Amino acid sequence: MMTELQIDAQLDPTIQFPSPVTPDVTVPKAILLTGATGFLGAYLLAELLRHTTADLYCLLRAESPAAGKARLRDHLQFYQLWDDTFAARMVPILGDLAQPRLGLADAEWQSLADRIDVIYHNGAQVNAVYPYARLKAANVDGTVTLLQLAGLHHTKPLHFVSSLAIFMSRAYVNQTIRESDFPAWESNLQGGYRQSKWVAEALIREAQRRGLPGGIYRPGIIMEHSQSAIQGKPNNVSMGIEACLQLGAYPQLKTTTNFAPVDYVSQAIVYLSQQSVEAGTPSGRIFHLCNPASVAWPELFAMLQRLDHPVVERSYADWLKELELQTQQQPENKTLSVIRFLMRLPLNLFTDGPCFLTQETQAALATSSISCPKIDEQLLATYFHP
Repeated sequence: MMTELQIDAQLDPTIQFPSPVTPDVTVPKAILLTGATGFLGAYLLAELLRHTTADLYCLLRAESPAAGKARLRDHLQFYQLWDDTFAARMVPILGDLAQPRLGLADAEWQSLADRIDVIYHNGAQVNAVYPYARLKAANVDGTVTLLQLAGLHHTKPLHFVSSLAIFMSRAYVNQTIRESDFPAWESNLQGGYRQSKWVAEALIREAQRRGLPGGIYRPGIIMEHSQSAIQGKPNNVSMGIEACLQLGAYPQLKTTTNFAPVDYVSQAIVYLSQQSVEAGTPSGRIFHLCNPASVAWPELFAMLQRLDHPVVERSYADWLKELELQTQQQPENKTLSVIRFLMRLPLNLFTDGPCFLTQETQAALATSSISCPKIDEQLLATYFHP
């Protein structure tokens, strides 16, 4: 018997892509971007504004178009990405990914479908606690809505930001994952967000089999900009490292860690999406946007020690006891409280994950100047200050 998620992963047979791709696809005049007000979304918006001449239609919630544009401007200014020339090309679309037709009236929906040349679907509701049912509307139903939009009036390439988290189950611990791999459904995939991204990517892959052009981009842990280090919402890995620095100790583990700066991830997505169009390559290409070189946990903290962080190794059990003690003594410390919660999950922060290959991604980037910074002392010094 099929599970709820397997049923949701079946794309409506009426969603088809029979019409030819618009001639403007190589030099788009209008791009729809979801998730522009998120962390990665800010950098994607700036990259698309810099490397295309298109108007950027950004789906977001706001009281008015003017308020929506101000929200986008403030968001880019926060990350030091703003350029005054961007203003004329940003078009706020007041809507909601979780609503039918994105919350748009029919006339606006039809007009958007007629106007847009390319879709970048980066938007998602991200929450480590919510069950699948709480995330389905935005992350799954919203993806179906965008697939409907991609096929309405004319076929529009859709570039989908997925996640390596779809492989984060016990079945794939220490397994080698190629870009072309897709995880078969199995009940050990825990967490509503991971489950919703698995369903969404399955829907995108089926749409591609029906002729939808575009690519799938799977980031791993995304860290701050490699130069500015302006922080958005902290991710679990950065909070885990910060917790260890606050405790002055890290647990004795044989695991590795992997993360990539947001500037690398956003630049790679925009470049690869344009290359696939210009080169006329088949739709359905998948890219792993993680760091090509993971770093062993002890080596990570050895580098931090050389950067004057007074941190020592402790047994896992002793480290957990210290975490519990300090969390009780510092109830206002959000970092320690979050890590304490995450450590209680079945697949916690320090569980070994798969090994993600990036050869195809690196080959596709070889003709560019885009490369992922190594996890070394220089990068760590940018992120973690004594």
